[in-house]
Amino acid sequence: MGEFGKVLREIRTERGLTQGQVAYKAQTSPEYISMLETGSRLNLGTDLLVRIAMALGTTPDYLLYRAGMLKTNSHAPLEPEVQRIADILALWPEGELKANMRAIITTVAEMMEHVLRMLKDEAEKEGCDDQPAI
Repeated sequence: MGEFGKVLREIRTERGLTQGQVAYKAQTSPEYISMLETGSRLNLGTDLLVRIAMALGTTPDYLLYRAGMLKTNSHAPLEPEVQRIADILALWPEGELKANMRAIITTVAEMMEHVLRMLKDEAEKEGCDDQPAI
């Protein structure tokens, strides 16, 4: 099992969730969650990473941090643009939040891609082989 899959399973079981519950919340199949957990499916797009993290009640960077794929975690201060999005989301009524979930996920996915590109660029500048991989 890959490290990401191991972490996915650990957090899912810590939260008391089944693969089916995570799959439903992340808008994917239980079979796909199983393949991720066992490491038989390794490529994971940013959009799905964000949905899985949300389904688990955590952040994508925390998942990647626990899997050893990032050197920082979600307990670090948020980038200003990410904090701005979080502040806006906190003000939305729950009904509007659910109605606009696709736009929210797209925005967060774009931000994660930006952050991952920045981390990759920093790692390349430092000559480090530990670049984030999804």
